Amino acid sequence: MQGLQVELARRHKAPKVRLTNGIFNFIKSPLFKGDTGLPNFLAPLLHVETVSESIVDSLYSGVDQAVLVYRAE
Repeated sequence: MQGLQVELARRHKAPKVRLTNGIFNFIKSPLFKGDTGLPNFLAPLLHVETVSESIVDSLYSGVDQAVLVYRAE
């Protein structure tokens, strides 16, 4: 992510472009409802609302960041 940010700023003259990187566990959605095969404390099924709220908050913050959601709320 940092390498891409440097390339955007220097090579493409776009220093105001912001990047958000999402890193998630399994998300409970119509695409995945099954068992992860891992203990719940290691890889809990995340709620779609929790993940989406984290992404939106990150985008509205206006800074580059990685979005880490590792527990269901």
